[in-house]
Amino acid sequence: MAKIFNYTIIIIGTLFLLNLAGLTTASGQFFNYIFGDGTNPFSTAGYIAFAAIFTVGVASAIIIGSFTRQSTESWVVAPVAGVLFSWAITDMYSVITLSEGLGYPWIANLIKLIMWPLMAGYFIAIVQWWRGNDI
Repeated sequence: MAKIFNYTIIIIGTLFLLNLAGLTTASGQFFNYIFGDGTNPFSTAGYIAFAAIFTVGVASAIIIGSFTRQSTESWVVAPVAGVLFSWAITDMYSVITLSEGLGYPWIANLIKLIMWPLMAGYFIAIVQWWRGNDI
C-alpha cells in the first residue's frame, strides 16, 4: 500500500498544481465543478453530490466487507486508484498537447520525460498492489 499511496500523493499534488497554474485539464474542470469558483466551495451542488456519493460508497464497502469477511480497503482503494490513474492520463495528454502547441518541442519532450515514467510507475504500483505483493 505504501507505493500506491506515494504515487497517489504525487499525482494529486501534480493535478492540483496544474489546476492552480490555470491549465484547462479534465481534473481541473472536475475540481471547479465540485468546489466552485472558490468563494464558498462547500455550498456547491457538485460538492454535496461528491460528498454523498463518497459517503454511500464507503458505507457500502464497510457493509460488504463485514458480510464477506474481506478487507474493505480493496473496495475503496481500487476505484479511487483507477479513477486517479485515468485522470492523470487525460491531464498528461492535455499538458503535452498544450506544450506541443507552444512551438518549443523541447518543452513537450521534457514533460514527457517527467510524466511517462511517473504514469508507468503508478500503473506498476497498482498492479503490484492488486496482486498482493506491494511492499
